Amino acid sequence: MNHTRPYLFFAARVLIALVFLINGVGIVSPSMAVHDMVVRGIPEHLAILLSLAGRIIDIVCGLGFVAGIYPRLCAIGLILFLIPATLIAHAVWSVPSPIFQVQLINFFKNVSIVGGLLMVACSKGFRGLQNQKG
Repeated sequence: MNHTRPYLFFAARVLIALVFLINGVGIVSPSMAVHDMVVRGIPEHLAILLSLAGRIIDIVCGLGFVAGIYPRLCAIGLILFLIPATLIAHAVWSVPSPIFQVQLINFFKNVSIVGGLLMVACSKGFRGLQNQKG
């Protein structure tokens, strides 16, 4: 198992980063995020800037995660992005019944991702984990 561990950690880094990179490069349209912010009272010009800042965080931290460069710092950056993004985009307490189930699933998906990122942020990083015995 020890000889495959570096490859498994690389695969884990890629899988964690994938959702952020897809969002960051615009495969998932940022227009819905901007719309959600405007609906919640954020001025449109500020919502566009926040969306752009979020995409930059997604790309920089996602690439850092894949490369294994400062994984703890990247995890913290992604958590700081994900918390407000989740509260804005998946506000399950205020959605109508037909889409409640979808929003609930997406809300807890993001909560689970935060849990995984917290595990990385609280560890010695992927490089440190690779050197542990067991």
